[in-house]
Amino acid sequence: GQTPTPGTGPSSDHTCQGQNGHFMFIESSAKGRGNNAILYSPLYRGMSQQCVEFFYHMHGKHIGTLNVYAKARGDVLRSA
Repeated sequence: GQTPTPGTGPSSDHTCQGQNGHFMFIESSAKGRGNNAILYSPLYRGMSQQCVEFFYHMHGKHIGTLNVYAKARGDVLRSA
């Protein structure tokens, strides 16, 4: 589906391009000003370096900025 505020979100998820996929959002119109969203992930163990990929959609009058930080278990929060 779409986001509650018209014209501010995608009409579908990026991967499936339809109603079968998922996406998450945070309301960032003027009424949502000052809010933060935090996405937590399970700890993935691998034999080599790993990569996290995500797609974002920033559209609207009062969108603000996107800041991305990463933290591994036992590490400090770092700007990604």
